[in-house]
Amino acid sequence: VLPGFLAIEAMSGKPGRTISMPSTCGWWTRLTAPRVLSGSIHFSTQIALMKNGELVLGVSSAPGFQELAWAEKGKGAFLNGKRLAVSDIDSIESCALSTGNLKTMALGPDWGSLGKLIARVSRNRGYGDFYHYHLLAAGKIDVVLESDVNILDIAATAVIVREAGGIFTDLSGAELGLETRSVLAANAHLHGQVLESL
Repeated sequence: VLPGFLAIEAMSGKPGRTISMPSTCGWWTRLTAPRVLSGSIHFSTQIALMKNGELVLGVSSAPGFQELAWAEKGKGAFLNGKRLAVSDIDSIESCALSTGNLKTMALGPDWGSLGKLIARVSRNRGYGDFYHYHLLAAGKIDVVLESDVNILDIAATAVIVREAGGIFTDLSGAELGLETRSVLAANAHLHGQVLESL
């Protein structure tokens, strides 16, 4: 562990050991989430840094897809060295939506609203895990919705999407924190529209 960092490590979203050390620059949090599915290429290792409660750096490495995405607050987002930018699609009817991890949403009162939203979009897929965030940051899809996530699953990709020009909150529109369990991520044109429709 680097001096001045609070380390929270996880495998499959389960919190692991926690070590904290004060820093003269404030409090840092390193969030690490190796996401490995046995026998599958659909995984990424993600590392994020949080300083004083704000996500400032994210790296998502998906060797099975030959993709390495990274971003630092204020310095842009990149995929395999190419600068990323979210789409400029501005209507729900024209957008591509990806969903994942929807069990809690399916059991709750928002399920009907999600069905109405899906009926309006141009395309709906479930790319899931890290991959739909890589696609969102690259402008290849426009909205991602998830419930039942852990901050370790999304911290790195949140920085990447935001630095590509997107908005990344929980499903209620609240800022991400260590207790975040849902995601609404989209380009700036669509985030508010989707939030209102939920």
